[in-house]
Amino acid sequence: MAADQLVAGVLDLKKALDQTTAQFSVRVSKHLGEVLRQLKSGNPAPKGVVKAMVERIHDVRLKPEKGRLKDLERIRELAEDLVAMLPGR
Repeated sequence: MAADQLVAGVLDLKKALDQTTAQFSVRVSKHLGEVLRQLKSGNPAPKGVVKAMVERIHDVRLKPEKGRLKDLERIRELAEDLVAMLPGR
């Protein structure tokens, strides 16, 4: 029956969405965790780099309550930028 196929298709899409967002979250969280580990280590980034990181974080404009794709992209880009700013990168 067509309705059963539709239900199965929607359930598959929901599962794919859940898996995709989970993997995205893991990847971005890994970047942010790397930055946190460096900052909390005995060898933090130079003050100029820390200041630039703070400014970069303050510059990002997010509206998480709207659940927008562009906010996810901004967070991903910011996380990657912060990792790239770490000493030794």
